[in-house]
Amino acid sequence: MYLPITLDVGNKRCVVVGGGRIATRKIEFLITTDAEIVVISPYVTDAVAAMVQDGKVTHKDRIYRTGDLEGAVMAIAATSDPDVNKAVHAEATDLGVLINVVDSQELCSFMVPATVRRGDLTISVSTNGKSPAVARRVREKIEDTIGPEYEPYLKMMDELRSTVRAEGRDNHSAHKAYKLFLDSNILELIREGDMAQAEERMRSCMS
Repeated sequence: MYLPITLDVGNKRCVVVGGGRIATRKIEFLITTDAEIVVISPYVTDAVAAMVQDGKVTHKDRIYRTGDLEGAVMAIAATSDPDVNKAVHAEATDLGVLINVVDSQELCSFMVPATVRRGDLTISVSTNGKSPAVARRVREKIEDTIGPEYEPYLKMMDELRSTVRAEGRDNHSAHKAYKLFLDSNILELIREGDMAQAEERMRSCMS
C-alpha cells in the first residue's frame, strides 16, 4: 500500500530515462514543479524537444549508464527496454533514490498519480497502480467539478488567513472568519466573474 504525500522537489535533481510518449507525460508532470529535470535518451518527442529548447529540461542525448542517478532525489524509468528499466531501478535502490518504473508496479517505490491542478490546489488520484485508466476517468470527473475558479478562491483564503494571523486573533476568532468565508457565496461570485464583489465579501469575513 502506498502512502499519499506531497513531495518538495524544488531545485532538486529528477531524472527521467526515456524520451517517448510515456516519458513525455511523466516529464510534463514534473515540469509543473521547480525541479531540475534531466532527461536521458537518444530520442525525445517533439514536446520534450520544445521543453529542452525553452530551457525547462536538460537533455543527455545518449542511452542510460550507471552513475546517471548520482545526486538525484527521484528517477523515472520509461524506456521500452525492460533491461534498461531494471538497471535504473537497481541503481536507484542502491542510492536510496525514489523510483518509478512504468508498467512495473513491483519495481516502483512511488506512483505518479492522475492530477488536477488549480493554482496551488492539487488533487491527486491513485489506484495504487491497479488501473491508470480508472484514475484518469476519476480525474476527468474532478476536472468537471473543480473549475479554474478555485485558483483565485484559494488565493483569497490565503489572504484571509495571513490577515487573521497578522492581527494575532485567537483560535475561536480565526476559525469563525474561515467558516464565514467557506459558507459564503464567494466561490459563486468568482465563477460568475464578479471579482470585485467576491473580494468585498472576503473582507467582510474579517470583521
